[in-house]
Amino acid sequence: MPLEDNKELVELLQHLGLEQEVLKLLADRENLTNDILQAEKVDTTAILNLIRDNSSPVADLPMNPKQGSRLISISAYRWIAAAVFLLFFGGLAWFFSQTNNSAQPKIAAPLSQVISPGRNRAVLELANGEKLVLDSLSYSAGQNKQFPFIDLGAGTVSYLNFPVNKEGAGEIHTLITPNGGQYQVILPDGSIAWLNAASSIKFPTAFNELQRKVSITGEVFFQVRKAKHTKTGKRQSFVVEAGEQVVEVFGTSFNINAYENENAVKTTLVEGSVKVRSGKSAINMNPGQQVSFSRESGSFDLVKPDLDEVLAWKTGKFVFKDAEIQSILRQVARWYNLEIVYKDDLSDIHFSGSISKKDQIKELIELLELDGRIKLTIEDNKLLVQHRK
Repeated sequence: MPLEDNKELVELLQHLGLEQEVLKLLADRENLTNDILQAEKVDTTAILNLIRDNSSPVADLPMNPKQGSRLISISAYRWIAAAVFLLFFGGLAWFFSQTNNSAQPKIAAPLSQVISPGRNRAVLELANGEKLVLDSLSYSAGQNKQFPFIDLGAGTVSYLNFPVNKEGAGEIHTLITPNGGQYQVILPDGSIAWLNAASSIKFPTAFNELQRKVSITGEVFFQVRKAKHTKTGKRQSFVVEAGEQVVEVFGTSFNINAYENENAVKTTLVEGSVKVRSGKSAINMNPGQQVSFSRESGSFDLVKPDLDEVLAWKTGKFVFKDAEIQSILRQVARWYNLEIVYKDDLSDIHFSGSISKKDQIKELIELLELDGRIKLTIEDNKLLVQHRK
């Protein structure tokens, strides 16, 4: 389509008050991809006529003659975002310059170095100090001949068959993920812990009768199995230590974000019930709630978070919903093993969008730069962040 029509389409979107909707939906990469596949079937030459003839967006759009003459039904707002992407992909920067008073943004230039996304890798530290490097590219089930009691699979280490000594006590092992790594461990009782990048979990190779206890750093999602004392028949608690905070559960699913460079330790309950303690203070949680423990004040704050955003990392996505740009970039730094360098104060910028964690850093940079207010550049494994001039 000629550039003149691109300009006319932009003016019509502005007239209908849709430019902000399009901006938001263009940022939602996960859903936009499917919409584009549908929008490709639409007769793009009829787009302007349809918008001209209607005061509100239409849902039934003409198919491309080559695809047939039937109508295709797509959610109007989402279709317009996909159509905009197709109609003037080459003129995208011009579109944003018309809908934003800032200087014309540019999509990130080709990177001078390849920055790969994270993958399944970790270090397992044994009780004697020996360290096993676990890598999804190096290990598969049945290949662990040196330590046959530790079952290694793709991205998983299992302690279900770890031998128990006569006293029933276990050795202390530690699983550590680096920046750009993730892993999961099946604990001796069958509970599972998923570790995000730059995280760790310290645990015994066999739990005793009194208590199941682990300690973590970074971010870990737990799926805890219910257990009972073999002698008393009472429920056996599962305790997670995360810095100054202690979480006690009996059988539940929850996420703990306890990175040192975050202002608060956040515990999010998915199902079951937990008690969060720090010092003499304690708070009980219900499913769907999040307790934020302030490192500075030592106080608790109980909120209802967006679970999709909190748990996105575990499902292989980045999901941001009006998130502070610094918080976003801390996640980016951990997953792509980058150092963030700020050249400007960007504390007032928030962003919404989603993208797969399997994507290359270039794709993520393009997504973030769609906002039009920031410029991201990679130099020597550093991500330089500044206002777009």
